[in-house]
Amino acid sequence: RPLAPAELVDPRPRDGAWWGDRSEGAIALDWLFRVGEVGIRRRPGFVKEFDLLERIVPDEIRAVPTPSEEEAHRELLRRAARSLGVAAAADIVDYHRLPKRPARERLAELVEAGELEAVSVEGWDLPAVLHPEATLPRAIEACTLLSPFDPVVWFRERGERLFDFAYKLEIYTPAAKRKFGYYVLPFLMGDRIVGRLDGKTDRRERLFRVFGAFAETGADRDVTAEGMARALDDLATFVGVDGWRVEGNRGELIEPLRRHESACR
Repeated sequence: RPLAPAELVDPRPRDGAWWGDRSEGAIALDWLFRVGEVGIRRRPGFVKEFDLLERIVPDEIRAVPTPSEEEAHRELLRRAARSLGVAAAADIVDYHRLPKRPARERLAELVEAGELEAVSVEGWDLPAVLHPEATLPRAIEACTLLSPFDPVVWFRERGERLFDFAYKLEIYTPAAKRKFGYYVLPFLMGDRIVGRLDGKTDRRERLFRVFGAFAETGADRDVTAEGMARALDDLATFVGVDGWRVEGNRGELIEPLRRHESACR
């Protein structure tokens, strides 16, 4: 039957630094996953559930021949380049967290073969590559709060290069030294990152609590707050709560956002 690590007969130790190390059973499950004997699906609450691979991955997928490491790297680089459109080599290599030296060699092979085009980008001091399917959209109408692990901001160097957006996840920063908050979400509106929001989902109260809302330099605060309120409506629906509430007082957007919250009641 499917099994979560907490259901092992030797669960993770509950004392020591970070509750001690992983149990031997958890290490064994991780090894079986790495060698392809078991697979992982997600249960609610971010719980990993291990099961036999054939009960997770369809037969037709498992029957596909296993590529060599070199060809696997090439295919992952192709997919990364397609997703990014135009990118520096470091952006493409990092997209799937590939080992840097061999991945850069494979990327050079794709450029040499004509699958990707070497280009320069105005304002960048790095060479770039262009995927042949990349297109310039007529309009970008994004209005969303991004996860810290979203590809738009996951590779911090690219986020800063594209959006002039310096971003650090501060969950491991002591509270007194945090600049924006524990778990801050960048706010993308149109083709710019114009703000960031510190908040937390309260599943017991079915509410998303907002502790801080900040505007980036040059952003129109009223327009940004209005868009952030709409994005919060979407986020509340996505995480399965009934709504959101401003409970903090930090940031330039907190009061404009509070007014939008009141208007929605």
